Amino acid sequence: MVEQQISPRPSPQPANLTSLPIDILVQILDYFREYQFLDENRIQWENWWGQGPDETICSLRLTCRHLHDLASPLLFPVLKVDFEGKSLRRIEELLRNRHIASGVLGLHITLEYRPAEFVADLAKFVKIKDAALVHILESPSRLSGLSIYFGNGTPWLQKVSVEQTHNQTAMRRAWDNVIKGKDADEPDEQVQAYQRILLQSHKEYARLHEVQLQMIEKGTFVNTLASLLPKGQQPLSLSIRGFKYEDEVDFMDKYWEAF
Repeated sequence: MVEQQISPRPSPQPANLTSLPIDILVQILDYFREYQFLDENRIQWENWWGQGPDETICSLRLTCRHLHDLASPLLFPVLKVDFEGKSLRRIEELLRNRHIASGVLGLHITLEYRPAEFVADLAKFVKIKDAALVHILESPSRLSGLSIYFGNGTPWLQKVSVEQTHNQTAMRRAWDNVIKGKDADEPDEQVQAYQRILLQSHKEYARLHEVQLQMIEKGTFVNTLASLLPKGQQPLSLSIRGFKYEDEVDFMDKYWEAF
């Protein structure tokens, strides 16, 4: 009598993301939606702090085609764009992907206007840059961070504070020497480094001013954004953050609007 050969049943394979049905994948991805700054798909700007794409979403998009298409709309609920060419080109590249574009709910625009007077007048340029540096050094969040790291009232904290004040003063002195055409016979390496920082920064400012001027004259910025934003969706939430120069008090002020 010939014994009948019975093949063993194949052992069940564990399920993985790529083998799950679409509806299950949608439910999983729903857990990664940013709800804390959304209210009926409108951005609540007071609850949005500029966070970037979720790393998990970025990784899931690389897993397979299904996850790429399903996760892409969650990538940029808010698009951040600066008033300059490089940022605008980045937005163009992102919005060419229809899956990414379909998930955009808000637009955060930073309008840092660069007046021509700072290109022509190096002294004014130095003044606003020095004020910005002082603002950074004296910001409460930064001082609080130093206190936590070094310990409030400790010699280490005092040493760091003194060094920073000294460096800021030395930098401003080096910058003023460039403006006045003064210089030591043989300036040390640190002074030269400070002066290079100033001249390179001013050169970059002049370049960005020219790019921005062309965008304003040709309407490139507004027209490009208008042509790229998804059509047929609900109106986008809009946040505009900018800087304006108050000439009468020589102060660069900030403003913010939300819609």
